[in-house]
Amino acid sequence: LSVADTTVRVAGVDALSYLRRRVNPSDLSGGEEFRILLSHYPTVVERLQADAFHLVLAGHMHGGQICLPRPGGKLRLAHPGAPYAEGTFAVHGGATTLVVSRGLGTTFVPFRFLARPELTELVLRRLRA
Repeated sequence: LSVADTTVRVAGVDALSYLRRRVNPSDLSGGEEFRILLSHYPTVVERLQADAFHLVLAGHMHGGQICLPRPGGKLRLAHPGAPYAEGTFAVHGGATTLVVSRGLGTTFVPFRFLARPELTELVLRRLRA
């Protein structure tokens, strides 16, 4: 794509290929000025080369879906040990930004507790040099 005089690549990794390791996500990268990767699983960033993508958009975690309050933060019953449950993360020394949305759906049971659904809107702006 060409957006505001910037070349942009948008690539995606389907869930099955990711789980079966059929594709190396870094191979989807190119020489564009700005590169975005879409992946169901946020841990895809752990398989990326540091310079492969600038922005990774993911979900899967539902923010824990059912959470219990505790001192020091929520206990997330869905994926309790997941490193990227929700929010924005700087990875690869800040070369890549990972955004993990809680999303609108659920898994296994049709409700959430202390993990509100989320529809994410991102506004991307070019840094002025």
